[in-house]
Amino acid sequence: SALLDVLEEVERREQQVEEELGDIPDEFLDPIMATLMEEPVILPSSGVTVDLPIIKRHLLSDATDPFNRQPLTLEQLKPNVELKQRIQQFVRQRRRNDDDDDDDDEYNTTNNNDDG
Repeated sequence: SALLDVLEEVERREQQVEEELGDIPDEFLDPIMATLMEEPVILPSSGVTVDLPIIKRHLLSDATDPFNRQPLTLEQLKPNVELKQRIQQFVRQRRRNDDDDDDDDEYNTTNNNDDG
């Protein structure tokens, strides 16, 4: 089914992200799908932060907050700007560390060859 394909693709991408970033703090993970949030939004009645694409998908079939069943529309969602900035900073830092590690390996290899 199309939904199954989408879920499998999300899972594949998520595994790739986790391999890239290592341990991700729980507060950065969507509580419904346990995936890294890219567009965190706050649900007004429960106060829970979720990822926008995931809550959009939920609202297609059920116009309620999944945490307390209160009525919910897309227009009521509030971007969690502060959390989004922290997630972006975390991702940049992890990717920069990965790049630094790669550079160090190349640098060390070159140095070892010169010495020996």
